[in-house]
Amino acid sequence: MRRAALTMALLLAGCAPAITPRPETSLVAPPAGWRSAIPADGSVERAWWAGFGDAQLTALVEQARAHNSDLAIAAARVAEARAQENVARSLLLPSLSAGVLASQSRSVNAFGQPSESTAAQPAVPGRL
Repeated sequence: MRRAALTMALLLAGCAPAITPRPETSLVAPPAGWRSAIPADGSVERAWWAGFGDAQLTALVEQARAHNSDLAIAAARVAEARAQENVARSLLLPSLSAGVLASQSRSVNAFGQPSESTAAQPAVPGRL
């Protein structure tokens, strides 16, 4: 059963046509003037729409930027991620805390005399 399946797969693979290279006449080369120069540092002009010289477009873009809740949400998420990173990095720093453990007790001894005691112990746990 396995041998028959393998033989059938090999026979079907032999029926696949060979891939021929594309002819040189089918390649399209756009004119060099169609491409704009890209700055080497990868910077993009901040107010690129001002290049169109349309006051209405500029007003619409400024209004969209001022009232864009998606942009505000994205900025808040970036700030949240930075805060979470700072919290995670703070665990790598040493910490030191101090406190006092105190207790009071009252008891009666075997002769019926009451006694009170207070105990205090400093506690300085830390992580280095």
